[in-house]
Amino acid sequence: MERELGAPQAKEEEMSDMDKLRQDVLAQKPVAAPVKAATPPAPPPTEKIPRAPASGAYVPGQTSVERASVVDDPYREAPL
Repeated sequence: MERELGAPQAKEEEMSDMDKLRQDVLAQKPVAAPVKAATPPAPPPTEKIPRAPASGAYVPGQTSVERASVVDDPYREAPL
């Protein structure tokens, strides 16, 4: 506070070289280089991929545990 009032006994704040360097670096504005894409993005797909045929064991609304046959069931494995 004495420094701000201009008192004759006020001392200038002593700063180390590291503190001076830190203030200089923090005072600078970062310069961002423009970013260029290395590879352009691929175009979005236009073709529809056909789905695989539904399993013969699949019945909508029926859980896989209720199905008696596990031969063609895509959600269960055959017992060993």
